[in-house]
Amino acid sequence: MMTSRRASGGSTSSSCALCEGSNLPSCCAACVNTRLFEYHATLRLRRNLRDTLQSRIAARLEAKRKAEEQRMWKLSKAHDIKELRDRLSELKSRTALEKMKIKQASSDLKVKSGTLNVAFITVKLFLSLCFSLMKCEIHYSV
Repeated sequence: MMTSRRASGGSTSSSCALCEGSNLPSCCAACVNTRLFEYHATLRLRRNLRDTLQSRIAARLEAKRKAEEQRMWKLSKAHDIKELRDRLSELKSRTALEKMKIKQASSDLKVKSGTLNVAFITVKLFLSLCFSLMKCEIHYSV
């Protein structure tokens, strides 16, 4: 039974004169209920604080995980790009070498073609000269 309520020791909990006189924390039902209510309220506040802190930690961990995923993705793509650049460089040098070979072969073919043209013209002149001589011989032999 609560006959009077006073603050004890400057805290927010209060108890009746009967509970104040005893060495027990609370001995009457009203003081026990009050203390239980205060304890329950404190538990709720601490539970809410715990949940808030856990959600913050979870959010930070998720952000770190995503950042790590991004970092690994960037490293992977950088490695892929490096491999592609190396391959491109290799293909460019191989292409330049093949172009040089083709130019050399083309130049050789032009020289051979020129030589063949000169030989063809020479043969043509020789044959025309031979035909002219044959005509002359036929003309003189008749």
